[in-house]
Amino acid sequence: MAYVKWAHAAGELGPNGEQLRRREDFFTSQMCRTWFKQFVTMMLSRTNTVTQTAYRDDASIFAWELINEPRVMGDGSGDILQEWIEDMSAFAKGLDEKHLLTVGSEGFYGSSSADSQRNDENPVNWANTMGIDFIRNFQTSSLDFACIHMWVDLWLNCDEVCKLNFAERWIAGHLETSRDGFDKPVLLEEFGKWKPLDVRDAFFRKTFQVSLPPNSPVSSHAGGSLFWHMDPTEYPYNEDGFSVQAEVESTVAGIISSAATQAYASDSPAASSAQKQHPPKAPDTASPSSSDASESAEVPDATSGASPGTNYRSPSSSSSSPSSPLPDATSGASPNTKYRAPSATSRGTGSTAPATPRYTFDSVPDWGNKNAPASSIPTPFEDVDTEGKP
Repeated sequence: MAYVKWAHAAGELGPNGEQLRRREDFFTSQMCRTWFKQFVTMMLSRTNTVTQTAYRDDASIFAWELINEPRVMGDGSGDILQEWIEDMSAFAKGLDEKHLLTVGSEGFYGSSSADSQRNDENPVNWANTMGIDFIRNFQTSSLDFACIHMWVDLWLNCDEVCKLNFAERWIAGHLETSRDGFDKPVLLEEFGKWKPLDVRDAFFRKTFQVSLPPNSPVSSHAGGSLFWHMDPTEYPYNEDGFSVQAEVESTVAGIISSAATQAYASDSPAASSAQKQHPPKAPDTASPSSSDASESAEVPDATSGASPGTNYRSPSSSSSSPSSPLPDATSGASPNTKYRAPSATSRGTGSTAPATPRYTFDSVPDWGNKNAPASSIPTPFEDVDTEGKP
C-alpha cells in the first residue's frame, strides 16, 4: 500500500482519470512498477558488507519471492496479476539468473480454461475473483517453482474431519496440477493449525505426509512445506494462535523432525536410485482410512460466512494419499467439535463482525499538493543507504 500512497502523492491517476486509492492499483500504476523495479534492482545488486558477496551471486540464498499473497480483488479474469507476474519475473531474471524465482501465491484456482475443472476445490466461492490463477500464473517460464498456502482455520468453518480432508485434497490436487500442467515443484509455503495440541498434531502429520516425499501421492513434484511459526517457550506474541513452541510441545516437534528426516533421506542419491528401480506400491485401497469419513463430513453453510454453494471436495475412499488417525472422543476432541472461532477482530471466517475481505482497502490520505509534478516528489529509494548497513 505504501507504493500506492507514493503514487497518489505524486499525482498519478488511474486509466479513467481516477485517483489511486486501492491496493489493487499497485499492479497497474506505472509509478509503482518503476519504483518496485528500482527496489528489486537494489536488492539483487547489493553487496553483503560482511561476506563481500553480491546477493545475486550468494549461494546461501535459495530463491527470491517477488511478492507474498498477491490479490487483485474483483478481477475474475486474472489478467492484471498475470501481466504483472510476467513483467516482474522477466525483469528479476534479467538481473539474476542464478537463483530460483517464485511468487508467494495462496494457490487459488482461477477462471481460465486450464483451471476451471478445479474451481470447486477452492476453499471459498470468492477465491476465483481474487485475480489469482494458479496454473496460468506458474506456467510463466521465468518462475522456477510454485507456491501454495493453506489456512484451514481462517478459510473454513467446519469440523476437524472436514478441515483435514480439505487439506489432503488441497495439497495433492496442486501437486497433480503441476505434474500434469506445468511440471514444476510445488512448495507448501505457509500452513498452520490452531490447538488443541492433539488436533494440531494430527493435522501436521497429515500435511507432512501429503506434501513431502516419500509418502506424498505425487512425490515427484512435492517441493517441501513450511509451517508458521516456531517460537521460544512462553513467547508473548501469539496473536494469530499458530505459534509452535517445540520445547513444551514435544509431540509436534517429533512430528516435524521425523518428517524432515524422512524427506531428506528420500532425497539422497541412493534413495532416488532405489526409488527408480523399485517404485513404491500403491496402498491397499480396500483398507479403511480416515478419509472415508469425508463423505459425511460437515461442511460450512450460509451461517458460517462461506457461500452454501461452496464444494469442499474431499479425497475419496480410494485416495492414494496416506492416512493418519484423527483425534476422537477418547482424546478429548470429538471429530464434530468446532474449535476456536476467530474473534470479532479476526480476519478469518466465523467472526461475529460484519463480513469484510481479509485485506481492507483503505483510502489514502491527501498529502500536500496532489497536482505537483512527479519530478518534485522524491524517489522512494534515493535516500536509502545500500552500502553502509550489513
